[in-house]
Amino acid sequence: MLSGAWDGHSYVYFRSVCQLAIPYGSNYLSFPLRDVRSSPFDGSQKRTFGSFFVQEDDPALKKVAQADFGKDFTGISRQKQKSDTVDHYILLLRKIGRLKSISEGRHLHSRIKENGMDCSSSVGNALIQMYGNCGNVKGAREAFDKISQPNRYSWTALIKAYGFNGDLHGALVSFNTMPEKDVVAWTAIMAVCNKHGEGQKALFFFYEMMINRGILPDNYAFSCALDTCSLTHSLETGRLIHATMVDMGSTVHLVVETALITLYGNCRSLVDAQHVFNNSMCRDIVCWNAFIAASIQNEQYREAISLFYQVQREGILINNVTYVCILDACASLAALKLGKVVHLAILDRHFNQQIITSTALIKMYGRSKSFHDARNVFASLVNPDVVSWTSMVVACTQNEEFQEALNFFYQMQMKNIKGDGMLYACVLYACGESGAIKVGLELHSASICSGHADDPQVRDALVKMYIKCGCVCEAKEVFDMLSACYDSTWNEMIRALIGHSQHREALHLFFHVHHKNMKASELTYVRILNACTEELGIEEGRLVHVCIVEANYVDDIAGATTLISMYGKFKRVLDARNVFDNLSKCDFVAWNAMAAALVQNGRFQEALDLFYQSVHTNMKPNLVSFVSVVEACTGLLSLEDGFRFHTAIIQIFPVLDIILGTALINMYGKCGCLSDAESTMQSLLHQDVIAYTAMISAFIQNDQCKEALQMFALMLKNGVKPDSVTLTCVMEACLHLTLLDFGHIIHMIAIEFCYDEELVIGTSCISMYGNCGSVEDAIKVFEILPHNDIGCWNAMLHVLGHNGNGMASKVLFNQLQHCDIIADHTTFVCAFVAFSHEGMIDDACQLSFLMRYHCLVPTADHYACMLDLFGRAGQLDVSKALASAMPFQGAFAWQCLLGACKINDHFEHGVHAAKFCLEQSTKTDDPFVLSNFDDS
Repeated sequence: MLSGAWDGHSYVYFRSVCQLAIPYGSNYLSFPLRDVRSSPFDGSQKRTFGSFFVQEDDPALKKVAQADFGKDFTGISRQKQKSDTVDHYILLLRKIGRLKSISEGRHLHSRIKENGMDCSSSVGNALIQMYGNCGNVKGAREAFDKISQPNRYSWTALIKAYGFNGDLHGALVSFNTMPEKDVVAWTAIMAVCNKHGEGQKALFFFYEMMINRGILPDNYAFSCALDTCSLTHSLETGRLIHATMVDMGSTVHLVVETALITLYGNCRSLVDAQHVFNNSMCRDIVCWNAFIAASIQNEQYREAISLFYQVQREGILINNVTYVCILDACASLAALKLGKVVHLAILDRHFNQQIITSTALIKMYGRSKSFHDARNVFASLVNPDVVSWTSMVVACTQNEEFQEALNFFYQMQMKNIKGDGMLYACVLYACGESGAIKVGLELHSASICSGHADDPQVRDALVKMYIKCGCVCEAKEVFDMLSACYDSTWNEMIRALIGHSQHREALHLFFHVHHKNMKASELTYVRILNACTEELGIEEGRLVHVCIVEANYVDDIAGATTLISMYGKFKRVLDARNVFDNLSKCDFVAWNAMAAALVQNGRFQEALDLFYQSVHTNMKPNLVSFVSVVEACTGLLSLEDGFRFHTAIIQIFPVLDIILGTALINMYGKCGCLSDAESTMQSLLHQDVIAYTAMISAFIQNDQCKEALQMFALMLKNGVKPDSVTLTCVMEACLHLTLLDFGHIIHMIAIEFCYDEELVIGTSCISMYGNCGSVEDAIKVFEILPHNDIGCWNAMLHVLGHNGNGMASKVLFNQLQHCDIIADHTTFVCAFVAFSHEGMIDDACQLSFLMRYHCLVPTADHYACMLDLFGRAGQLDVSKALASAMPFQGAFAWQCLLGACKINDHFEHGVHAAKFCLEQSTKTDDPFVLSNFDDS
């Protein structure tokens, strides 16, 4: 109690107003205006009560009068005075208000009017409260207007009737109109503001009352102010109010202690809540419940369960709120066994038919994956409310019973039970997970009609439902209407856009939400960087990098690794190294990404050095690490390092992984050590298509094409299905061996496995048929391919030129000029070769002009073709001039000229060319050509 202003008169005043000071729906029991001693309530007393208030033919009021009123109406007799009649009208109105029986309330109001008692302030106040509790603001106002001299209780009751029925404006107007405001009225308007989420207004009224009006807050005013701080998570303001109470020398009332515990619990200050609870002198079950709830809010579920056992050991009778709290803890821990024990206790105390308790049981069973028990609890409810129905739908979704969730929703519709936004969100989630797009569309329409479509959680669920059902355009339309959204929503939206190849849209959305300071998940950064790597470009990737720095995600390993990989692909090794070097903590994922970037860009020795550096920092290499270093050895053709790493791999990985084994086979193949490649192949427990392809490729690289074909045959014999890469390698072997029949068989196998329309297979077939002299087959393959890749055009030009079809090459090259495909250096080399073999000098010269048109700079290969062309045509002076004027000098040009001199028996030019060959080349073929020339 507040010692500075609490005397006998104040105590009587407190007793009379404490009920008005507590908001509707409070857990605290109201104090009656006068003590009524209880005594047995038999049938004769009921008769006396009925004859006093209710006529025998008035069944409506008789029903209310007989509704367990034993404690309220004991000892009533016909001789009671009018003052007692008023008291009992008031008690009956309160009972009707608690039952929310508006029809019975109107009935009793009519009887009060007949008796002329509606002008009485005490009866009028009770009428205002009754109508307010029943949600009839109009009736409350009419009752207020009927009072001849409304007092402060009348005004307070009217304020609450407006405020707790959704009319904040009406409550504020009534409060401002109230002539004299006491602490009860100020507390009431604060409670109303809390009800409407106007915490700042509530605190304004608190300070206005205490500072400007000089009204000393009572315990309920302090409690209400603390509730405001709890709702708004204003921890420091709450602590200030707590300190104010201490400075005033107040003895903290239990209701304030409970409010303090709730405040500290909501604001994640469990230590303060514990301090208040431990220092409480008289802890009732409400106080215990508050501290249990605070523990649960701070995820101290086991502590909450310990408190549950402790309160029972102290002999305090627990109530349904206690059970609800402990069921929440069981649900969070998925403690099904304990939850069932609590369920038995609830049945023993007959709390199972209370909606709040049964709903908590449904939630507990749902989260504990005991759907059958949740359904049984729901089935036992006589009259489930919308919260129970919604909890059952949530339990269905938690247990992946999506069709059941839809069925419960349909039942709600049939019973005309109106759900809230949470219900729509749950059902939409069920639609998304089950792919029920038709039902989802119907729910979308229904949410618009019911007004729930503007609910943020419903729109969020709509976006995710459409994404799950693959309707990205519809999801984007709903998303664009969101004024604000959850972080998970736009992260999912970006994922969906990338998944449907709308990379540019995803990037725009990413930048849009980033500038709104919304938080992207680590996975979103990875996805958007991968989109830049695969589809967008380096500049977009750099912009995303800037966003990562701004969001302080630079030390995130997943994002940094993706950045390193992106820069590696775009050949920005220094940028990749900069990201790597700036990591405060580095694991082998980042090391591996950096090593892979170095290998990808041909910096093989740096990759090995990086590996040794990581080992010296006591990091244990993994499989991916060894793959990178083996590839580095392959690039360096360092068989010695390869052997050393192979030995280390065997020690760390006794069973060789297929990926690592394939890398070793490639390394041995490139280094020309086929016996080790074969032994590595045989050591693999599972030899898949990748391993076989690597071995076939190793044979071909070492000019053992017959062995490559034998390995392919073994592969088919072992039942391993070849892929397009395998068939490409085998066709290369056929090309080198000019095995047309075998190559045709490989082509048939490609057709059988539906690889024939793949460009890499088609291009290989063209080259194979061309090299084997079957130009017609090559043309047939070329004609059925989709002509959108320059590779197949180059292959066909090469085949025609190689087989002496210069005119056909010219026709094909002209066709290419009319396509939307850009010719590359290889295209012009193939055309030059074809024209050279046919002596088409004018056409070859025209190619030189076309290269400039395509902004292509001639390479050594192009000059070699032109030298060969002029030499074959006998224009040795032009060849000599061209060789002398080349922007880069090399033995190859003079070798071409020397060969042309031999063909044309031109000794003088041949000697000049031989001189330059001897000066600029150390190859053994050069003097051989000269000797041949001398022999001629």
